[in-house]
Amino acid sequence: MHTRWKKLFIGLVLIIAFISYTQFQKSAEPAWEVNTDHFQVADSWNELLKWEELKFQDLKFVNHFHLLKDSKIIIPIPNEQREFKIEKTWYYSNQLYILYSVDLLERDNNLDDIPKLFVDKIKLSSSNGDSFETPAESYNGEISLDGYVYKHRLYRSVILRSNFENVKDETDWEKIIKSDRLEFTKLSLYSKKGTFKLDPISIKVTPINVNEEPKIISSEPINKTFLLKNNKEIKIGNLQFYQMGSRLSVVQQDDPTLISLVGNFKKYFRDSDEEVHSFEYQISRDGKGRNYIEAYGIIYDLISLEEKEKAELIISHSIHKTNNSYDFTVSKEEINNFKANSNEDVIKNFMIVNENGITGAYNGLTLDPETKKPVIKFKISTVSKAFDYLIYPRPKYKFKEIGSEENNLTNLISIKNHNGNEYENFEIHETFNQDEQAFLIYFNNGLPTEDLTVTLSNLVSIEPLKRPVVIPLKIPHK
Repeated sequence: MHTRWKKLFIGLVLIIAFISYTQFQKSAEPAWEVNTDHFQVADSWNELLKWEELKFQDLKFVNHFHLLKDSKIIIPIPNEQREFKIEKTWYYSNQLYILYSVDLLERDNNLDDIPKLFVDKIKLSSSNGDSFETPAESYNGEISLDGYVYKHRLYRSVILRSNFENVKDETDWEKIIKSDRLEFTKLSLYSKKGTFKLDPISIKVTPINVNEEPKIISSEPINKTFLLKNNKEIKIGNLQFYQMGSRLSVVQQDDPTLISLVGNFKKYFRDSDEEVHSFEYQISRDGKGRNYIEAYGIIYDLISLEEKEKAELIISHSIHKTNNSYDFTVSKEEINNFKANSNEDVIKNFMIVNENGITGAYNGLTLDPETKKPVIKFKISTVSKAFDYLIYPRPKYKFKEIGSEENNLTNLISIKNHNGNEYENFEIHETFNQDEQAFLIYFNNGLPTEDLTVTLSNLVSIEPLKRPVVIPLKIPHK
């Protein structure tokens, strides 16, 4: 009896020792040194991630908020004494970033010796059984850094996305939008030794929901109240960060004509130098009726800050949309005279608008310098001592489905004939003469020979705040 228990005890010890040894073998690094003449070697995981950020700028945001997901996908490579392992993934808007690694062997002399991932097909599928297969597109980064070694493994990365050229109708798009799983259906590993085909790999992702507000990852309190020139108040609540963007919440807005804020973003470097660039941030409204300022680029400016560097927003002006409309007439007689003798411009200087800092004039008829076709010429501008703010008129008919009440639909042009019928076949081209901006109305089927009424609406004016407001910025950690 004693002998039997002794044998069982010895067997148990041997099993534990074997498991411990194999686990050690998996985690322990080989004793040989990597040849740094052949491979770029990272000293730490953080250094590896910094190199990845050089390849893919968006990873600065991803790494800051710890959005990379661990993967458990490990595939042995036959006859290679290597394993292919997907280390990290990140999915956003039909783009899947993959960081993968393959064992480095002592005999490897260059990157071509180590198998590299290639994906040709991607299948998008959802839990209800719908699926849609597309060709795969790959993006290898902004710099030509193909791979680097960390702890005797070669790391490579790629962004994979679907090619939607074969999407035929709304049904296909529905399948794509609702998909919650990506499956690489045709993929392989390639090295100088040849090609090794892999079985399909599936990765669960978050479906695209175009109707949902972006999920806030983090926010930083601002709590700044300031006055417009007309003494109406604006209060900013928080600086919010969401996946690949940022915005300012507006908790109070008393002026319905306000559409955007203008100012400068200032970055202060450690050497006392500074960088300044101007901005215009539009005020929008989400699906729940809450106002916010779309400040998309702030996140990238903040992420690029080094230690002891600072940044701030200086809001100095507000932009307002007028409720009035202004028009001018181009007579049938003017058009006929110009068509009969297009070598001489029909020169006019009819004032269309001159109020709230907005000025505009009808200048007459001329030939488009590029097409040599008859066009209507006019000027429109808004005055600001602090900013060269340019107005860009747009044909109103192109926004019929949206509705001109939307904040971003400004400086609209509509044209009607004497019967009140609206034209929908014209474009507006910008032109400059000695740095003076003007606009040309070009009709695709030629300038009509009838009385035309041109109407300008939703024009914008720029006003200084009572006093500029300074908002110190910092990026929070998740």
